[in-house]
Amino acid sequence: MRALLKMTIACLGFCSLAAWAADESAVSRSLPEGREPANEAEMKPSIGIMGGYAETEANRRSGTNYGVEYGFQPYIPLGVAIELSGYVSPAVDNEATLTRTRLLGKANYNFGGDIPVVKNSYVGIGLGPVWDNVLNTDSLQLGIAPQIGFDIPITRTKFSLGANANYLFVSGAKADVFALNGMAKYWF
Repeated sequence: MRALLKMTIACLGFCSLAAWAADESAVSRSLPEGREPANEAEMKPSIGIMGGYAETEANRRSGTNYGVEYGFQPYIPLGVAIELSGYVSPAVDNEATLTRTRLLGKANYNFGGDIPVVKNSYVGIGLGPVWDNVLNTDSLQLGIAPQIGFDIPITRTKFSLGANANYLFVSGAKADVFALNGMAKYWF
């Protein structure tokens, strides 16, 4: 529940900042007009690695989160990506070690404009299978993960550094997970 509260506060803060940025009296418009990419560079293909912290609901399990992502922008300002990630949480009290792997298809709305951080930010959702392994017993659930994040380009390179926060809701009786990751991406 605490993780859900963190994600809600982060989303509300981010959305209020984005709403301010979209105001016509603001410095610039942060909600770009939709259009087809003019060339391959505007499709913004990227591959990235992520690492961070994952905390389950009720603080029962936490661990290191890790993963890879491949994405591109087929229609400006919308992006799509595929993410393969997971985490391992150690045994706690009478609960065995949990290894979770997820394969998510993701869709993002990318902000723009001139406001620092907001112009490189996105909101989105991921959907896909989630595999859990506890005591060498595998289970499969469906996961859905609302997310927010940003990718700040490193000057004069094809690299960016950023962060991503998401809350993974899983079907069945398995624990939901809040994850906060640092990200490094290479843009083709």
